Amino acid sequence: MKLFSEYLAEAETEKHTDGTYAALLPTGSSREKLYEWMQKQNIERLIEPSEYHCTVVFSTKPVPDVADIPVKLPFSATVKEWKVFGDHKMLVAALHAPEAQKLFSKTIEMGAKTDYPEYVPHITVALEYEGDVPESTPDFKIVFYKFKVAPLDADFEYSDNDD
Repeated sequence: MKLFSEYLAEAETEKHTDGTYAALLPTGSSREKLYEWMQKQNIERLIEPSEYHCTVVFSTKPVPDVADIPVKLPFSATVKEWKVFGDHKMLVAALHAPEAQKLFSKTIEMGAKTDYPEYVPHITVALEYEGDVPESTPDFKIVFYKFKVAPLDADFEYSDNDD
């Protein structure tokens, strides 16, 4: 006979049948500051600041318990450099974010599986980017206020009212 907690665990895992996604959400003021900074750099094809987030894990294996990781929020990160990722030529702000790195490592310890060889905490700021990466980085901190976890097949909302 199954315990009630086992039924709950199975039900939660079923919700994550295709895998688990977790992200850190920056505050509204951090999003706006970053967006305005990017506009001043004349960066084209910027994504909307409401979409700014830092992916912690995109796991092809369901790990719904990631939602139970204790995260001390808010915390801040800084932009350390600019990179262009992937076939879609995404311009990303690579972050110095030790807390995000620790969260990613914890998700892997919990069984998360990712297709990427290394974890680079980042915020995607533009798509189909063709120009040179900016030479400087913003001198302000990006503050993260929320750790959000959802099934891969869910509609993930990146913005909430935070400030």
